[in-house]
Amino acid sequence: METMERFLAGYIQEIIRNYPQDRDGQRFQQEYFQYISSGELSFSYRWCILTYNVGMFFKVNRRRDYAEQVFKYLIDVYDRKLHDQTECAQYIGLAGEAYDSLASLYYDEKDMIKALPMLTMAMECYKEAMPKNKKYMLKGTEIGYGFGLILQEIGNYIEAEKAMKNAVLNFRNCMNVPEFDRSQIVVGLLKVLNSLGTLYYNQKKVSEAWSCHNEAVGVYAEAQKAGLVTDMAMSVMADVYCNMGNEYADFGDSASARMYYNAALSFCDALENKMPSISQSRRAIERNMATLR
Repeated sequence: METMERFLAGYIQEIIRNYPQDRDGQRFQQEYFQYISSGELSFSYRWCILTYNVGMFFKVNRRRDYAEQVFKYLIDVYDRKLHDQTECAQYIGLAGEAYDSLASLYYDEKDMIKALPMLTMAMECYKEAMPKNKKYMLKGTEIGYGFGLILQEIGNYIEAEKAMKNAVLNFRNCMNVPEFDRSQIVVGLLKVLNSLGTLYYNQKKVSEAWSCHNEAVGVYAEAQKAGLVTDMAMSVMADVYCNMGNEYADFGDSASARMYYNAALSFCDALENKMPSISQSRRAIERNMATLR
């Protein structure tokens, strides 16, 4: 296997060359030279973290080919590490994160055949890592939600429902763990309730769909009282209210649909200068409103 130093150097130079104004590239380079000068062994824990962060940079910036190469390289590294019992406990969680990120990459491309086994491997790693590091309890919960989304995409609605309902329960359990960022859990809970509601609605289970979306509204209200609302939570609520508007529109109740669409647009207004991607939600909502009588 190519040394991690040589492998990383090429990708960091790629970032600096193509994203010269991005501070991450400079930070990656500084960390790289710091580890080189300190004589830290290749494939050490810190080297692996740096490599993972480089992979995530490519994923976020939609350089799919580079991101896949980095995550696959890391998985090969971890495969060797996990055969050593003294290192297994330290690296098993990192292995889960590499599998998790690769699954996310494939999911974004709608390649569920590749995404599902990667997610399965990530879950196995997280389960093993949980007793020593509680953060993998939350990551395992997020993976459970991911399973639900993939199962929904491939048409296995029964198993998708089970996975999402289990994720709702697990997210609520995570709220009681002091070490966790509760605002992050709120976002996860809102997402899964919104997705579960949509899953029900697509199966004509209207009352169940409405119950999920209303539960999301209640979760958001409680989060507001507790000071746990983030921009991401607000963006999810824009989708929740849009879905509720869609449901009323389908039943011919234009007045109620318009009320929920306007509620969704209020979140878009609040996020307009903070989250550029919210413009996509705004356009979808406005298109739906234009169809109302």
